[in-house]
Amino acid sequence: MLLGALRLFSSLAVAAIMLFAIVAPLASVIYARGVDGRVYVVVPRSFVEWFERQGYSLGSLVIAMGSPSDYEGYGFWLRKVDGERLPLDFRRVAESWAKHYSEKGKGEGSLGLPTLSITITLNRGVEECVAHYTYSTVEYFMEIGFDVAQATIKAIEDPLAHLRKPLTVTLRPAMPNGEFKVVCTDTTPHLEELKRITDSLLTTKSSTRDIASIGETQSCPSWFTEVWWITLYDNRNNPPQGWMTNIYSVYGQPIPDNWKMYVWEFYATRYSQAYYYRADTYSLERAKEITLDWLKLPSEGLYTMDRWIIRMFDLMYDRKDVQWKDYWENYGEFPSWQGYPAYIGFEVYNPNLKQIQALASIGVVANRQERLGIAVLGLIIYSDSRVIRTAFTEPIGSNPNYSYHKGYVIVSTSYAYMYDGLLVHLDVNRVIVGSCGEYWRVVPYTAIMPIYYVAVDWHDRQRVYSTDPNFYPDFYRDLLYQASRDTICSRYISREEADKVLCSDRSSEYAAGGNVLASLATNVLSKAVETVMLNLICGSNLVCNFFVIMITLGVNFIYEDIEWTAIAFSFYLETLSSIQDTFIRVDKMTLWATNAYNSIGWRPLMVEYKVYIDYNPSPPRPR
Repeated sequence: MLLGALRLFSSLAVAAIMLFAIVAPLASVIYARGVDGRVYVVVPRSFVEWFERQGYSLGSLVIAMGSPSDYEGYGFWLRKVDGERLPLDFRRVAESWAKHYSEKGKGEGSLGLPTLSITITLNRGVEECVAHYTYSTVEYFMEIGFDVAQATIKAIEDPLAHLRKPLTVTLRPAMPNGEFKVVCTDTTPHLEELKRITDSLLTTKSSTRDIASIGETQSCPSWFTEVWWITLYDNRNNPPQGWMTNIYSVYGQPIPDNWKMYVWEFYATRYSQAYYYRADTYSLERAKEITLDWLKLPSEGLYTMDRWIIRMFDLMYDRKDVQWKDYWENYGEFPSWQGYPAYIGFEVYNPNLKQIQALASIGVVANRQERLGIAVLGLIIYSDSRVIRTAFTEPIGSNPNYSYHKGYVIVSTSYAYMYDGLLVHLDVNRVIVGSCGEYWRVVPYTAIMPIYYVAVDWHDRQRVYSTDPNFYPDFYRDLLYQASRDTICSRYISREEADKVLCSDRSSEYAAGGNVLASLATNVLSKAVETVMLNLICGSNLVCNFFVIMITLGVNFIYEDIEWTAIAFSFYLETLSSIQDTFIRVDKMTLWATNAYNSIGWRPLMVEYKVYIDYNPSPPRPR
C-alpha cells in the first residue's frame, strides 16, 4: 500500500513543493485608482498569412472579456480585418472587475484575472479548427519584460494593471506566454446525431425537409438550402412567450408585435437551414462568409441576447433602442449557486472483498494559470484566466473491506448567471448531391443558452467517502447528461503478488499527443439552463426542448490547461495482498475533447473511475 501511495503522489508533490511555493499574502491594491478598459487589437497581415501558409481556410475572429458579473464580446470576419487595428470597448467589464476586487478581495484558492479571450475559427478540409489564446494581466507583465514567475506575482499584486490605461495587443503566432495552438476535429458526425435526436421531438415531420432552391430553379443550382433543424423551423411562427415580452425599447417606445414576430421568424428560418454551395464555384471560406451574411452576423461566436437583438432590430428596422430583458431584469436577481462538486472520484464494486485498492489523486501547482471557459462540439470558443494561489495533492483511496465503496475530492465552486446568450457555430462538410457533384454544406449550430461565470476555490476542498450507492456530491445530479465512458483496463488475473499495479491512468499520458483541449471538463449546469428557459417562458413549446438538447449534447464548461503545468490527476489500481482468479475492469468517465461525443447518456464528474472486481456491470441503459 505504501508503494502505491508513493507512486501515486510523488510526482505531483515534487512539482508542487520544489518548483513553486505558495505566494504569501501581499499588500492589497487600491482599486479606486480606476480603470480604463479600452482595448486595441492589431491584426497584422503576416499573422493571417501564417494560418494560410499552413493550409487553413480562414473564418471568424472573436474577442471577448468576462467578469463574475458581466460579459462583452466582438466578432469579425478575419479576412476583412487583415492588417487592421480594432478598437474594442471593455470599459463596463473592467469596471465590474474593479468592483468585484473591492467587494470580494482576491481570495486564497485562485484569483480570477481580467482576460481577453481571443478565438479564431478555421477549417482544415472539412475539419473545424480553433486557434485560441487568452491575454490576461500575466501576459501583459511578460510583454513588458518580466518572466512568467515575476509576471504572475505582479498580476496577483495588481490584477487590473493592464486595464488602467488603453491596452494594445498585437496578434502573433507566438504570444507572450504561449502560442495560438490550432486544434481541429470533425464535428459533422456529432451534428448529424444531434439532428436525429432533435428531429425525434416531432411526431409529424414537416414536408420542408425536402431540398428547396433559393432563387434558382435549375436542376443543379450553384447554391441552395435545406431545412436541417426541423424543430426550430417548424416553430418559426410559434416563439416562446418570453420572446414577445423580453424585447423592449430602452426609451419606452412601442415595438410592434409583428416586428418581434418577424425577427423570430427570421431566426427560426435562417438559422435552421443547411446552406449548400457548389465546391467547384465557391471556396470553403467564401461559403462560410456567405452563410454568415444570410444570418446577418459578422462572425460565429457567443453573443449576448441583448447584443444580438440590438443588431437585428438595427439592421431590419433602423431601431437602435431595442434590447432584450435578461432574467435579472425580469426577476430582480442574478441567480448563483455554490457547493462542493467532485473533481475526481471512483466507484468500486468488490463483492468478494478482494484485497485490491483504487487510488486516485488530483494535484494543483501554485502560481500557475488555469483557464476556465466554454467548448462547443469539443472546440474552445471562450475562456478566462485564473492564477492558482494554492498548491496541493489530494489523494483518495478505496477500502477493500467494503463490497461497494465510492470516494470523491470535492472543491468549493460557485456558479453565477450573467446573461442569456445566443450561440452560433458553423459546421462544414463536403457532400455529393445526386448527380450534381460536390457541394460545401454549411450548418449553423445554434441555441439560446446561459452565459455564466464559474469560480473554483482550490483552497477549500474535502475528501468524502460513502458506501451508499445513492450518495452523490453537490451538483452531480444538476449536470445535464453527456459524457464518454471508456474502458481503460479489462483483464483476468490468474495470480498476482501484493503491491502490484494492475491498472493506471495519468493526465500526463494524454499530453504527448497534442490533441487534448482541456485537462478537465464538465457539462453545463442544469440550474443555469433552467434560468434561461424560465426567462423564455417556454411552457410546452418544443423549441425550448430543442435548445436544451443542443446545450446538453454540444456545450461543455472546460478547465483548460493545454501545457499541463497547473492541474494533473492520476489513478492506480493495485493489490494489497496476493490475489488469484480475479477479473478486473476499469471504466473512465470524462469529457475529454478527443472522445467527448462517442457516447451519450452518462453523467460525468470531471474525472470518475468505475472499478469492477469480480463483478459484471450491466450494459448502459438507454436515455
